[in-house]
Amino acid sequence: MSAKPHQTVILEQDNARTRFAFAWKMACAILQLGKKVRVLIEEYAPKRSIEQNDKMWAMLHDIAAQVQWHVDGQLQLIAPEDWKDILTAGLKKTQRIAAGIEGGFVMLGQRTSKMKVAEMIELIEFMFWFGSRDETRVIWSEPEQIALTSNTALHNPQASTIPPNHQPQRTAGKPSDEPKGFREAA
Repeated sequence: MSAKPHQTVILEQDNARTRFAFAWKMACAILQLGKKVRVLIEEYAPKRSIEQNDKMWAMLHDIAAQVQWHVDGQLQLIAPEDWKDILTAGLKKTQRIAAGIEGGFVMLGQRTSKMKVAEMIELIEFMFWFGSRDETRVIWSEPEQIALTSNTALHNPQASTIPPNHQPQRTAGKPSDEPKGFREAA
């Protein structure tokens, strides 16, 4: 079975008329072939930026170098990729588990490459909160910027789910404690 061809047209205020005319011409060409056309109009939410991805990986490397975690019954340093799985699962409060090929289980993480800008902001803020707890106290290798993108929390404090200069409320020994109000805006 072959994939059906499709075209995505992203409209912005300065190009909407031209791009919509292009979409209309494409729809007419398909209609002339006697086929139906489906038009879907939805708000466009861009995927995470390269800067956000770079920030996430820098933070993951900082956490991996400084925080030990229980794995296979032992407290140990783990790889940044493993931290990504742990932190994305912690952010979404869900865990996906698959059966291993030769027994055991495999924890499945989330694909950050498919996250939208706002989701990535939330992940970076969550990582910052995690690294700022009394139990972890990560020393960040980059300036303490919570989220990276020109139209988000750095330049628009109302877009952030964590207030500026927020100090997480901590309870020693409870890794699942979150700052009060962390999810209110979600």
